Amino acid sequence: MYDVFHTVLKAVEYGVPQKRERVIIVRFRKDLSICFTFPEFPITDESNYVPLKEVIDDFVEEKYFFSQKAVDGMMRNRESMNKGRAQDVEQPCNTVGAHLAKVSLNSTDSVLFVDGRYRRFTYREVARIQSFPEEYILSESESAQYRALGNAIPPVMFWYVARTVCNELQIKESDFAIMDSITREHRSWNMAQIKGKDTKIEVMVR
Repeated sequence: MYDVFHTVLKAVEYGVPQKRERVIIVRFRKDLSICFTFPEFPITDESNYVPLKEVIDDFVEEKYFFSQKAVDGMMRNRESMNKGRAQDVEQPCNTVGAHLAKVSLNSTDSVLFVDGRYRRFTYREVARIQSFPEEYILSESESAQYRALGNAIPPVMFWYVARTVCNELQIKESDFAIMDSITREHRSWNMAQIKGKDTKIEVMVR
């Protein structure tokens, strides 16, 4: 049996440059008797949110830009179909998905509008948007990277959850360690000492 705790966490409130929300569920064995509280986010003022411009590159390969034909097709139906949703680089990014390798201007996917041109995110930019460290190694094909990164939980946000879980378990482990370090005979002797009045322990406490 388990005690179950759940909540919705917003990545942007943990310093991640992305408006991503995820349901997080934490379970502990009932015998541990842990009353878990999810970590409070370290950023409470929207003015402190990390903007998209902090994690995008100034120069990228030409392959990431959309052709003029694609842009012209999008512009013909832009108003009626909500296409070409360029991100405001002064704000956190909208949620990045797992299909960014095939992102299209003819959809509601997040794209960038840089120096008068539309382009998609590089997979390294997606990694940064998800809060993966720069030294994180990206391998396999581009489509595989986009898929893996888009499906991931932002590691910075989850670090706060994992740290809180570890703290709870360490506290519980410490409690158990203290109890285990005292033999049954020693505990009985301690209890016997505090039954009477003016015992050594009571005198020390006073």
